[in-house]
Amino acid sequence: MRGEVWRRGLPSGKKVYVAQYRQNGPLPALEHRRARLPDARLGGQEAARRGRESGSDPIAQRRAAGAVSLFSEIADEFMRTHVAGKRKARTLEAYEILLRLHILPMIGALRVTDIRRGHISKLLAGLAEHLGAANRALSVIVAVWRRFRCRCQTIC
Repeated sequence: MRGEVWRRGLPSGKKVYVAQYRQNGPLPALEHRRARLPDARLGGQEAARRGRESGSDPIAQRRAAGAVSLFSEIADEFMRTHVAGKRKARTLEAYEILLRLHILPMIGALRVTDIRRGHISKLLAGLAEHLGAANRALSVIVAVWRRFRCRCQTIC
């Protein structure tokens, strides 16, 4: 196994130390944000050792993380499979309006696993003048999230 560690500067001005090692193929890069180069070298060596011992492939892990669906995809599936068949027409229409006008513009492009409390708080703050819409939007988000969790448990 061969490894390298070097420092790279980000556009923000932050220093990033990159540890790269070869394990049965191309060189996957593992980043370590450390204050000093010796710490980055040790961190890179430790990450490489853990990768060798576990047989993990960082590239495959990144691809698996990228396989997580976007919130908009999960919301579309939720609307097709759950709401369309089990709710009244007016409820379907209200959910579609909430998704189209408020929810999807804010969090639709995010992967479901990347959505944080701050995203939801920002969305609800934008609906502060319309408390009923904010409460309904939150209930739709929670319902979509629960649907995602159920789907993950059956797939994973």
